[in-house]
Amino acid sequence: TNATTATSYSNATWTDMNNKLPTIEVYGGDISANFATSGTPKAAAGFQDNGSAYVTYGGTPGTAAWTANNGGDGFYSRIEPVNGTRFYSSVYNGAIYGGAAGTQTSIKSSGWSNDRLNFITTFDIYRYGDTSVAGSGCNTTAGCTHLIYGSQRLWETATATNPTSLSWKAQTGDLTKNNLIVGSDNRSYINQLHYAFTDPTIAIVGTTDGNVQYVFNLGTGTANAATAVNVTGGNAVLPNRTISDVSTDPVNPLVGYAAVAGFAANTPSTPGHVFQVTCTANCASFAWADKTGNLPDIPADAIIPNPHDPHQVFVGTDWGLYYTDDISVASPLWQRFEGLPHVMVWSLTIDRGFTTLAAYTRGRGVWAWPLPTGPIGPNHLAITQAPASIVQGSTLGSVTVTEYDASNQQTSDSTTQVTLTAGPCGTVLGTGTLNGGAITFDTTTRFRTPATSLSLTASAGAAAPSAASASFSVVADSDWVFWGGFESCTP
Repeated sequence: TNATTATSYSNATWTDMNNKLPTIEVYGGDISANFATSGTPKAAAGFQDNGSAYVTYGGTPGTAAWTANNGGDGFYSRIEPVNGTRFYSSVYNGAIYGGAAGTQTSIKSSGWSNDRLNFITTFDIYRYGDTSVAGSGCNTTAGCTHLIYGSQRLWETATATNPTSLSWKAQTGDLTKNNLIVGSDNRSYINQLHYAFTDPTIAIVGTTDGNVQYVFNLGTGTANAATAVNVTGGNAVLPNRTISDVSTDPVNPLVGYAAVAGFAANTPSTPGHVFQVTCTANCASFAWADKTGNLPDIPADAIIPNPHDPHQVFVGTDWGLYYTDDISVASPLWQRFEGLPHVMVWSLTIDRGFTTLAAYTRGRGVWAWPLPTGPIGPNHLAITQAPASIVQGSTLGSVTVTEYDASNQQTSDSTTQVTLTAGPCGTVLGTGTLNGGAITFDTTTRFRTPATSLSLTASAGAAAPSAASASFSVVADSDWVFWGGFESCTP
């Protein structure tokens, strides 16, 4: 503030503009049970180059100092949810720690010393078991005692009561393709793994080299007692790119989700970033569905459904948090959660008690939000098209824009004006007013687009629901496809 008169650093007056702005890069973490209603909620996380840390709030969470557990690169953290006194954290190259907050002891098994160990150590705790039910994975005395860990194999302990009592057992063989090899460097690892919401005997695994596997019959305490089922399906639908995260449906563990990294250009025949797999018993058969919908073509890093409303799914991406209120439709409508910075959302967790969604970001710290019990937000638009693709430079056919309310039901609105645009130049294909909540456009028009994809955007006028967009494939026999002539904009 006195730059014109200061003569040295000693009499220059500076004001800290970064005070209370969280800029730490977080890999992943956890929140304690009933986080939104507890008198002493807790959080833990791992930080890029800043170790792992935890915090206990005396009431409503807010700005507070966190206490370090260990140093180095802190990765994922977990909190035993029943008693809330055991914390787990991980560091690079397979190191994992446990114990009371602030007194972490190594719980790494010598058994995986010769395994391929991911620099980003991944593990999970089963947290949702009913303490009154035997075999649920959780009880009132010891809390939740089942942990899984990933190298190229899945490891488990069912005796995680204190750091000296763990007995890790390898439960599977190699779950990867074992093909990300350059010289002596093999980077085919388990990238992320999670227990099913409702069953401690089931886990789902995603790998760096594009595999998704279900693991059944966990929790026995016997080595190699589990059965792994590869549901990758030869990557015929699921892209052969890194699987950033996996999760299961909160009601039916035989429905699973995968968040996929990379970009469509890496796997042009299998684009997309969010996929759902549906299994028969023990995944004897399975089928994948692309649920990417109108999500942008950017890496998806985390995925988790809402236990209160299984149709509602949250996805963390490289450009913020998205959600859909209806994952069951063929092409879900995704909306960006605007209460969060537009940064990488690397990990998502939901507490025991289902009160809170926590998001762990790469550059803007840790965030928590009361978990909704139903659809989010105002009315919104969705686009459907027939036919589903362009063939040899023909027209798009009919495009219908439909309005849905906050409960994801079609409205009867006949007043909202809608504009449909297309392509990189934003060519207007048509405008009109909804009739009973929908309007259909004839898209024969004047624009040009690359032969690989075409973006359509429906937007509403004043007093309108939010805009929605969708992408469709173009099949053409030339480098460029022309409809009715040229326009001045250069794509």
